[in-house]
Amino acid sequence: MVQDYVVDEDPGESDPDKAGTYTYAYDKLVTRAYDDELYINIYSESDDFNFFGDAVPYFREAPLLMGVNLKNARADRLLGRFSPAYVQNSDRCKLFVYTGFDIARNGDFYMAMEADSLIYQYDRDYRPIRSFGRAGRGMDCSYPVLRNLDEIQAHYADGRAMGHYDWIEYIDRTGLLFRSYVKSAEAEVYGLQIYDGTVLVADVDVPVGFRVKGYIAPYYYAVGRIDEENEKIPVYRFKLD
Repeated sequence: MVQDYVVDEDPGESDPDKAGTYTYAYDKLVTRAYDDELYINIYSESDDFNFFGDAVPYFREAPLLMGVNLKNARADRLLGRFSPAYVQNSDRCKLFVYTGFDIARNGDFYMAMEADSLIYQYDRDYRPIRSFGRAGRGMDCSYPVLRNLDEIQAHYADGRAMGHYDWIEYIDRTGLLFRSYVKSAEAEVYGLQIYDGTVLVADVDVPVGFRVKGYIAPYYYAVGRIDEENEKIPVYRFKLD
């Protein structure tokens, strides 16, 4: 919970502008450090500010990231908003409130929301630069309408297996952006998109759970789905011509 890590924040908050309102997105936790700040993806299950019922206010006002100052452990930045796609389809997006993001060496943020085909780029002060992106191939995005918490809980496991955008990684050394995505519950592969600037240069099938993590010339490296039972994490390397 936020109160475990953030100094002087009330965990009972329901104010969209207060860090104590939010919980780290443990089901898909992303952390990125830049300068003296640690950025973490967040969401809210606060009693008075959540997405369980009428989610329009939540998708209009909730930030996506928390910045925690590494020197004093204080949350001093709440950044981002959900895209208009979430506001317009609020009852169909409730299973996909987690955010993937990366930060380039120059401080630019690259944001990927699970139920939005666009990628959003911001500068280090979180001023919008551009949006771009193409929908993935073969994605089942027939999300159910969910009106309350009971329906969200009943559909969570099956719904999270439907098509959505899972992971984003920007490689500074090569200037390429990688976004992996879930196709459907039945699909035996993930999709992986590769962008050069705003141009989609490839959209290929990869193993389930595939997430690009880094680059050591001449190879890119990725991990796959964790096998908890056998305590194994598959690691892949590949080259691009």
